[in-house]
Amino acid sequence: MLSYVPYEKELDFAIGLARGSALCVVETAARPVAGWAASVGAVNLITGVQSSMEPELASHLDQLAFYGNNGYSRGFGRQRAQHVLEDIQRDGYLNRGFLMSALAARGISPNGCVVIGEMVDAMQGSARR
Repeated sequence: MLSYVPYEKELDFAIGLARGSALCVVETAARPVAGWAASVGAVNLITGVQSSMEPELASHLDQLAFYGNNGYSRGFGRQRAQHVLEDIQRDGYLNRGFLMSALAARGISPNGCVVIGEMVDAMQGSARR
């Protein structure tokens, strides 16, 4: 399965189709998927290096995914996610593209990933989506 420069919905679709088989994902600076790659231990086909992430960040992402079971709806889930994002920022890991693709690897819906992206944008004072 090949997913070429996917947006949130396309990455989610490709992950679902590739269950139990290989998935090759091509990224660009505008559509990064390094978080997905690090989450699944993907191998860079150009360098042969296996992707990984810091255990501390993986723990934060697991917590963030836990609170996303309802798509980060307003209230408890979104408030808890905000606290986790603040921890991620404090630890120097707040990167929108990385977080969104890492959450996709953890089964968070495309809409949930967009909510997290908007929360990160607000934290960084950005108006982009």
